[in-house]
Amino acid sequence: MLLDSILASKQIQSIEQALRQSTTVLIEELWNAPKALIAALAQQATNKHVLILTGASQEEIRLYHDLAFFANRPVIDFPSWETLPSENIPPSPDIVGDRYEALKQIQASKEPYIILSSLQACLQRLIMPSAFAQLHLSLEQGQTFAFEELIQRLIEMGYQRKPVASDKGEFAVRGGIIDIFPVSSPDPYRLEFWGDELESLRIYDPIGQKSVRPHDKIEILPALELELLQRQSKQASILDYLGSNTLVIFDDLLALEDRYSTLLSLGEKNPYFSSIEEFLDQLDSYQKIFWSSKPIEELSEIQSLESKKKGFYSTQTIFHSLTFEMFNRSWTVQRWRHPFNTVAGYLFGPEEEPTGDELLLKLSALPKECELHILCSSETEQKGLQNRLAEAHVHLPVKSHYHLNYLSSGLVVTDRELLLLPLTEITHRYKIRRPKLRSTYHTTLAETFDLNPGDAVVHLNNGIGRYLGIEKRPNHLGVACEFFMIEYADHAKLYVPFNQAHLITKYVGSYEETPKLNTLGSNRWKKTKEQTERSILGYAAELLKTYAHRAIKKGLSIQLTKQIC
Repeated sequence: MLLDSILASKQIQSIEQALRQSTTVLIEELWNAPKALIAALAQQATNKHVLILTGASQEEIRLYHDLAFFANRPVIDFPSWETLPSENIPPSPDIVGDRYEALKQIQASKEPYIILSSLQACLQRLIMPSAFAQLHLSLEQGQTFAFEELIQRLIEMGYQRKPVASDKGEFAVRGGIIDIFPVSSPDPYRLEFWGDELESLRIYDPIGQKSVRPHDKIEILPALELELLQRQSKQASILDYLGSNTLVIFDDLLALEDRYSTLLSLGEKNPYFSSIEEFLDQLDSYQKIFWSSKPIEELSEIQSLESKKKGFYSTQTIFHSLTFEMFNRSWTVQRWRHPFNTVAGYLFGPEEEPTGDELLLKLSALPKECELHILCSSETEQKGLQNRLAEAHVHLPVKSHYHLNYLSSGLVVTDRELLLLPLTEITHRYKIRRPKLRSTYHTTLAETFDLNPGDAVVHLNNGIGRYLGIEKRPNHLGVACEFFMIEYADHAKLYVPFNQAHLITKYVGSYEETPKLNTLGSNRWKKTKEQTERSILGYAAELLKTYAHRAIKKGLSIQLTKQIC
């Protein structure tokens, strides 16, 4: 009902028709709600994948939630590595799992998706789609799969064989049992075989190693990216997975132009990144939509492709043909005059910034023919808002409707007199996206916070460093987060997010002097871990051997007699 009312707008119907004709479109001065509407409309009109290239900011998270409101299919988030391109550090298994899960979804379905991704993520090279299809597997209880072949497959997929599988990307073998912690799962799985038949499948606790509950199916995706890329003679990009039936949206031209300048020489310096010029050349044949937060005249010189005849500047003209310069190349587009206005701009004017109470009171002044749709996240919020409106004696239009849903911002379709008002316009409380990476963590945050600046610490993947404290800075999505700051040799610094606190432990040595710091990105720590693991296994084997000898060897029987003097 709601979407049907929005799509009844003649101006929206005009952009829908243009998109069906594979027109490249420029739309200016949009915010997240109408962006999500246009992206969903583009997917429905063209039946293509929609790849949204962002500048990786806080707005990307809000756009993700807004897309879920308008889109009729799931939205895929394709993240970038959390490491910098100049660093020789592999991405975390959590990021690897998220990226491979996105690729698996794209490959597994013939239906089009909306894919939200940063420009940097799209430049990171991928293994070929044909190779990726052979590197992930699905197992179900009762299925037959050669036991030794499964172990070999896991090694080929990048999983490390350990005595105990306690972290993502690891597996362990004990008799006919295989424990594995897939990179795309918050839980590890215990696979118990009877011969080559998977007899039982259970989720277990990685700390206590006890089975928690049964499960019927497991999806195992590759555990590595850099190493798998090195094995491939050919490499791919996200476009190779999506195919030519894809529409590409450039979100916020100004932010992307800034990213373009920093990524310009990346492909020449890093073998795991495509050249941005090469990537843009690939996009030449794709249908495109450009979103600009400002009028294009403020960003580039433009050239009109239409004669300035009578009516050229008329507000009744919906499309204008023009060219503009961006990313060191020229783009020919149809500029679309959209019918959207912000809720505050519609009720108060473009320069006003009303409070939530002022905005609610102004609803009484809406025209009678206005169609008002109010979005609340829950029934409790809806009842609270209704009571608030009743207490303020606010009279809503006759065509007013409540919906249980979420949007980060509202919009007004001016040629339909339709107002979409989410409660976030009143409260400014937005959804926070906290993906569940693991169900159980090895080191609690309380234990980690016991550290003092200057203490020696051990990072599971990078070795011994010096803890410097906590610093708030933007993460790889541009969102301000708190990080543990660790210093390594040559004053190199590693920023560890709080959700990876389980990777940090306090250094405990056998000597009092300060340990030598490891070099970030070197193989020294990896070799130290492997040598330590071999030593532990050797020591355990010696203990078992000693106890076995004690069990089978007969002892001496000594009889004591008491001598009476």
